[in-house]
Amino acid sequence: MDVTANFAPDTFTLTYTLDRWYHHRRIPTNGQLRPRTARLVTAVPDTGFHFVDWSDGILTAARTDLDVTANVDVTANFAPDTFTLTYTAGTGVPSPRIPQTVSYGEDGTLVTAVPDTGFHFVDWSDGILTAARTDLDVTANVDVTANFAPTLSP
Repeated sequence: MDVTANFAPDTFTLTYTLDRWYHHRRIPTNGQLRPRTARLVTAVPDTGFHFVDWSDGILTAARTDLDVTANVDVTANFAPDTFTLTYTAGTGVPSPRIPQTVSYGEDGTLVTAVPDTGFHFVDWSDGILTAARTDLDVTANVDVTANFAPTLSP
């Protein structure tokens, strides 16, 4: 009597998920997965975000899981890009620099250029003509200088 043993390969599920939360608040979307082959997947951040890591510690956005011996269930983690807002005071103000750090698309806080005695505010180096300013919907670094001029005595 002939006996035939039939074998089937084990199969495993590969689950790739996107991180949709940041600092306990919902982010509508901050990336996408792009499979390029059956085994290569790439976590691609949306504008204003950058890839951080996979939940299993892999630090590259593109990954290929080879020789899989168990289910893979990982999450791509993203974080918002951050920008520095640097306000420098020109002649006439004692405090030289006021930096702020904000996330992509967020607003800075109010900064007011206050002249020293004997000076008056002229403008910011980027053309803003008001001494008080709040940079809104930030998508890049800001580096500006408050320009002052001596006040002429009558």
